[in-house]
Amino acid sequence: MPVPRFDAISMDPTQILTSPTEYIPELEARLHPRTPAQPYGYGGLTVRSNVPPVTLHLKNTTVRGILNAASEAMGEFPAQYQPVGWAYLLQPDPSLPAGGKHSWMFIFSAPKNWKQQ
Repeated sequence: MPVPRFDAISMDPTQILTSPTEYIPELEARLHPRTPAQPYGYGGLTVRSNVPPVTLHLKNTTVRGILNAASEAMGEFPAQYQPVGWAYLLQPDPSLPAGGKHSWMFIFSAPKNWKQQ
């Protein structure tokens, strides 16, 4: 999904990875279209961590590009911070407004220099 501009200033990247709809308005609008006179809401899990904050300024990108950039930024963290990646799952259902159930989850990964550590 294209995103013309994404700016995250001094943010915990795990928040972007675990709750992307809270930080990417285009994704929120696509997955949760609002119709008048219908109740709206959804639940989810947001992970708050003590990792250093990151700043991302992206233009003409995609949701995938944003999630990858947040994950890649963690690869530069000091060794005591375990990098976090992301996984996406679509369960198609044409009867739903967004074409199915879209799910994200974070995954822990090894730092780039894991062999040296």
